[in-house]
Amino acid sequence: MGDLLSQSATNGGFGFGTVGASMLFLSIIASLVIYLSLKQKKPALLPIDRQD
Repeated sequence: MGDLLSQSATNGGFGFGTVGASMLFLSIIASLVIYLSLKQKKPALLPIDRQD
């Protein structure tokens, strides 16, 4: 996958280069981490039952 993105168009790739391919992968990974952390269900807060 990385080779396809980084190779030049004349060699059958997309021509992003190594830096461009790395930045694309980094942005995809960061987006997935943020999305999955926001999607995670958080438990509801329960009231504290104080018995005096």
